[in-house]
Amino acid sequence: MSRVYFHTETRTDEIRGSERQWLRYVAANAGQPWWGIDDLSPADRLLDIIGMIIPGTNGQYVLDIAGPLLRGQRDHATVKTVANILATCFSVNDVPLAVGDHAVSSANVELNTALATGNDIVCLAAKIYGWCEAHPWVEEADREWCAGIIERATTAGVYRAGLWSTGDGGKRAWHDQGWTDVVALLRDTTGHPGPVVMSFSGCDGFPNPEVASTMPEWPDGVAEDWNALTPTQHNERRKARTEWYHLPSDRQWETAMDGIRCDRPWANIAPENLAARTFGPPVTLFDLFHPDRVERVRAAFERDAAGEEAERRDTGRTD
Repeated sequence: MSRVYFHTETRTDEIRGSERQWLRYVAANAGQPWWGIDDLSPADRLLDIIGMIIPGTNGQYVLDIAGPLLRGQRDHATVKTVANILATCFSVNDVPLAVGDHAVSSANVELNTALATGNDIVCLAAKIYGWCEAHPWVEEADREWCAGIIERATTAGVYRAGLWSTGDGGKRAWHDQGWTDVVALLRDTTGHPGPVVMSFSGCDGFPNPEVASTMPEWPDGVAEDWNALTPTQHNERRKARTEWYHLPSDRQWETAMDGIRCDRPWANIAPENLAARTFGPPVTLFDLFHPDRVERVRAAFERDAAGEEAERRDTGRTD
């Protein structure tokens, strides 16, 4: 079973991987409806969406099937079929979409729409689901705030405190999803002080040497792919990784925190940025269907680039 972990330097708690998928549904239910895809969608709306799909991507089957089908006839049955194809495509794939000179991610646009329309419960669901593999963190000063959102969400039933299942013999069993322990950890700043950092069981845990400040910076202009590195660069990174594992545990934690604070400032979850810090450029579905969408998307990419530059200056990075 997969897990989303919540780490302090001295303790780790977790929620079940099934709850991560549930958080995806919470966020998707706030974002997906704004595609305007349903049985009553105007054919022009569906053709507009199909026209943004970049050929050769994981939306190609929509271009091969749905586009020709809808252009051939626009009766209700055809519109319904095409709407179902599109809805399925966007629910299971991250589809690159072309808007002017830019490409946007359908998954990021959906999550950004959830941030724009949802409350704190929805926004936090989007951040945990979307970023847990990238080690998002909550600083100590914001842990009570985060615990309060989770507590409200589980009390309301938006996040699931647990699930009932029926086993052999018809006996029902309760499976705790883990939120109670996570809330307790977030609030225990005396026994387990400092930031709380997330990780996902299918990826590197935290702390780890790959995010540590002791790891050599990735070479400028080189794709972040191990095979793109030279043998010398391979050896440098292997050496740094080995040395990191020989550090005492407190130094491992410290260097990993230094690394994510410097290189991933966007992954900090705080009251002031919960809805404002977006997934990639701040493009929403409202932008995609705006009459001036090309200009709006261009401006969003420019704001995103300017924000990254400001963060580099703030953290002292020069890459």
